[in-house]
Amino acid sequence: MEITEDHRNQIEQIIKELECPRRFECYRSEFEKLTPVKAGRFGELIECSLCHARFCSLKFNFDFGTCCTCPLRHYIARHFHK
Repeated sequence: MEITEDHRNQIEQIIKELECPRRFECYRSEFEKLTPVKAGRFGELIECSLCHARFCSLKFNFDFGTCCTCPLRHYIARHFHK
């Protein structure tokens, strides 16, 4: 997948400020290895698949599911609809 220079710069800025337990596998795989997510109930939140979230420190649990707090995953979902 081809991304613009602006997107690349934004992603690299996010990466500089983040410690990722998965070593940015989503970005390094060119968005092929993404944790499955879906739009959450409260606007900006995204729900992540429980089987993937179990091993991630960038999540929190609610009564209705598990939400992703990863700024990079949010960026990818918002800008690339993945």
